[in-house]
Amino acid sequence: MVKKSVAAKREGIEVNRHSPARFKKLKDGWVKDNLLGIDWAPASLEKDLPWNEGMEYAKQYGRMPSDFELSTLVDRTKSNPATIEAAKVLDLRTAWYWSGVTTAWSAGGAWVVGFNYGYVHGVVKDYSYCVRPVRSSK
Repeated sequence: MVKKSVAAKREGIEVNRHSPARFKKLKDGWVKDNLLGIDWAPASLEKDLPWNEGMEYAKQYGRMPSDFELSTLVDRTKSNPATIEAAKVLDLRTAWYWSGVTTAWSAGGAWVVGFNYGYVHGVVKDYSYCVRPVRSSK
């Protein structure tokens, strides 16, 4: 588990969420996240789907990211896009991205993270938003 401070030491490198050493493009097109210990799928595997379909789609490659994992890519001092500089390698759209986390107040809702203004919201699972699979880092 990554501490709330979002800093980690991986492979002998001190990494924070803004560090250029955080991401490394892999030969198969995935992007290794040295901070979170996961790999992000390439943009070519991204799809707009309702949450339930997105969960099934993401399982083909690994899983859907958590709201915490997605929020580590947000820079709230920016907008359009509200992504940290180091995350440019992920080629994220200025759009809403599903997390794999259901809201506490309703099983019919899940958390989304928006990379236009950096918002995190709970929304109804029927909407179609971006799905970007992640997998355990190899």
